[in-house]
Amino acid sequence: QHGTYNVTNIIVADRKKPYTDTLTQTIRTKPIPVADFVINNNSQCVKENHFVFTDSSKYPNGSAKSQSFWMIDSNIILQDSVMATSTFNQSGTYTVKLISVSNNSCVDTLEKPITVKYSAKADFSVHDSALCLKGNLFKTTQLSSINSAESITAYKWDFSDNSTTAATQPTKSFTDTGLYTLSLIAYAGNNCHDTIEKQVRVLPSPKAVYNAQNVCDRDSVRFNNTSTPNGSAQLNYTWDFGDGNTDTITLAPKKLYPDSGVFITSLFIGNEFGCTDSTTQNITIYPKPQAQFSKQGRCINLPTNFTDNSIRFGTPVQQNQWFFDAAPPQSNTGNISTVYTTTGKKNITLITTDINGCADTVTQSLYISPSPTVDFLLDKTAQCFKGNEFLAVNKTQISEGKV
Repeated sequence: QHGTYNVTNIIVADRKKPYTDTLTQTIRTKPIPVADFVINNNSQCVKENHFVFTDSSKYPNGSAKSQSFWMIDSNIILQDSVMATSTFNQSGTYTVKLISVSNNSCVDTLEKPITVKYSAKADFSVHDSALCLKGNLFKTTQLSSINSAESITAYKWDFSDNSTTAATQPTKSFTDTGLYTLSLIAYAGNNCHDTIEKQVRVLPSPKAVYNAQNVCDRDSVRFNNTSTPNGSAQLNYTWDFGDGNTDTITLAPKKLYPDSGVFITSLFIGNEFGCTDSTTQNITIYPKPQAQFSKQGRCINLPTNFTDNSIRFGTPVQQNQWFFDAAPPQSNTGNISTVYTTTGKKNITLITTDINGCADTVTQSLYISPSPTVDFLLDKTAQCFKGNEFLAVNKTQISEGKV
């Protein structure tokens, strides 16, 4: 213990005839400092480690601090400071030493171990940094590593759209356009971790939409383009009409097909980012019926029959409209008959319409002739059987023409 002490030296000259001499002196010890320090955290991960050492040494009995030395292993890192800091690039165990020197030149030393734990190094690659919204699928490749015999024990991904996963190398699809941050945390077995972030962009994809109505042969098809850009600044269009012809200029084209049939049409659109979309629609060009009819009878006041001989290519008739000069039209789905009460040239028109709404018209002329008035005269109305001979004179008349 520190204090004042008497030191006595006794000398004995002869043991048989003792003769002694004694000398006493007083000595005083100097107080020894008590080296001590506090570490903010004595076990830290190598990534972002920051050790802080705070001198808490004590100097008893009125002594005071004169000097101090901070050492890591055998290297002095700082002198005469209450606080020292240090960071480490390599994992391992290090010895921190504080040498405290009092104003009495008394010294005390304290050593404490610190541990720098190994950390995983997070890394990954993304196959594409920018993809179109339609069908986007970002594929990652895991590149994380660890400078240790240990292994990486866990991964945590955050895709900045409120979705996460613990998969090793996930794939990710986004439902909207924009810039997204992919964050990966790689964990070592000691719970030390590392984080890396990379950004990907989801580009706007246009939406191809159009509609067109089925039409009859020799009628034009109108293509109504209702495509949406969905954030695109410009769009280009390519139409395929299904008959070997295309159009890259017209926004909403009109097309006349050379023949009837079913045509597979399509619209392909693209924007300034190279994002595309397409859609198809079957268009039916219905064959038009060929209106035809035959007629029988041409006498006044007698029935004239009209037979529908229209060619409809297997499509059922929906309606026939018969027009007899200025008379109101008559409608049916087949043949018809009429009686003319006047003579002369008559015009008959047939408009036939099939169930697809396709129609054709034909007009024919007919001359209605007067009927003769039959009459004759006999020279005698009664004769004797023997030698009878009746003479008949034809008196038949007709208003025009000859009998």
